[in-house]
Amino acid sequence: MRRENAEKVMTKAKTQGKRGRFAAYNARKRQALELFERRGWLNPAAWAVLAGFYPIRASYSYLGRLHRWGLLSRRLDARGLILYRLSERGRGRLAWLNRRRG
Repeated sequence: MRRENAEKVMTKAKTQGKRGRFAAYNARKRQALELFERRGWLNPAAWAVLAGFYPIRASYSYLGRLHRWGLLSRRLDARGLILYRLSERGRGRLAWLNRRRG
């Protein structure tokens, strides 16, 4: 059973090409960056609820990754909560993603 599933996945990946393979990946990234563009500073839990990203605890890792890539700026609020917002590099990436979408 495992081998059959692996073969299906490999066949699907080969037939989709580069653009299809990364479409869902880039769709999530575009959604994340668009939310920050509209809302400004957000903590990971609030972003997760707005984006429908579950489990909510995974949003800390995902947003941390976007921050490491330079797409988000990060700071702590007065209570010590982590807040993120779109960086200039993130604005450029969002524009690029939107151009690719067509």
